[in-house]
Amino acid sequence: MSLELHLEIWEVMQEHISDIKGAADDFVALLVENGIDAEKIADLTVNDNIKKALLDYDVEVEVDEDNEGFEFFDEDDY
Repeated sequence: MSLELHLEIWEVMQEHISDIKGAADDFVALLVENGIDAEKIADLTVNDNIKKALLDYDVEVEVDEDNEGFEFFDEDDY
């Protein structure tokens, strides 16, 4: 599978994951362990969770810090 497809799968699946930070860390680790360069992941992703996970690999990425700690709420939560 191509890296682009992996990243598209992540985009679809992430909203169903309760521990998004841990999942992003594991996702990036799995990609790197299977020979995908962290720099290439950084070049292709727009996802802030993946970018934050890439910081552990000494990759320079711009992360939108405004969303840090952002929680998802349903309309019923208001």
